[in-house]
Amino acid sequence: LMHFQHPTIIPFYGFSPVDFNKEKQFTIFMEVAKKGSLASILQKVRLSLADSDYDQTARQIILIGIARGMMYLHKHHIIHRDLKPGNILLDENFHPYITDFGISKFYEPQDYLNQTQSCGTPAYMAPEVIRGNEYNAKVDVYSFGILMYEVVTDCDPYPDLTGSESQIKEYLLNPENRPKFKVPIKESIQELIERCWSENPKNRPTFEEIFNKLAFNEEESI
Repeated sequence: LMHFQHPTIIPFYGFSPVDFNKEKQFTIFMEVAKKGSLASILQKVRLSLADSDYDQTARQIILIGIARGMMYLHKHHIIHRDLKPGNILLDENFHPYITDFGISKFYEPQDYLNQTQSCGTPAYMAPEVIRGNEYNAKVDVYSFGILMYEVVTDCDPYPDLTGSESQIKEYLLNPENRPKFKVPIKESIQELIERCWSENPKNRPTFEEIFNKLAFNEEESI
C-alpha cells in the first residue's frame, strides 16, 4: 500500500503503533468506503435488499475497476492470492477498492511459475493452489472468474457446499463442479467467465484482456 498508489487500490494514509484506545495494537489508516464490501452488497441482493442504485451500470463499474486494478498489480509483479468480494470495498459511486494484501506476494519475473504456498479462501482458490502445485499470477484470474460470476448472476457460486475444508477442496478440484449458470446472461460474458476459471492456467485470459473486453467492447457489456 505504501509503494503503490492507484485509483483501484484502497488509499493508504498512514499507521500507528497504538489504536484509538491507546492500546498497543498496530493500526492502519485507509480511505472510508461508504458502500462497504462487495460481499455485503451481494448478500443484500440475494435477500432482495439491495440499494436501487446497484444496477447494471454499477456492476460494470465494479468489474472494470477490479480488472484494471489487478492488471496494475500484475504489471508490478504482485499476486494478490485472496481476491474475493469480501476484499473489494466500494465508494459511494460503486468504484471498487482492492484491499487486504495480507497474503499478497511480490514475485520476480523469472520466478513467475514458482509459487507453491497454498493460501486463500477455498471457494476462490484455483485448483493448482489447492493441490499445492506450482502456480503463477493466473490464480488471481481464476478468483476473478468466481467473483465475476457472482456480480453478473447475483447467485451464490456454491449454495449447497458443506463439509470439512478437505471435503470442500476435494469437491472444488472437480472441473465439473464449477458454478452453474441458472439465470440467462450474454453468451460472450459467460464464455469470458468460463475462460477465467479454466482448469489449465494457460487458457485463462490476462487481466489486460479482461479489462479491454469489459471496458472497450460494447458486445461485452454485462
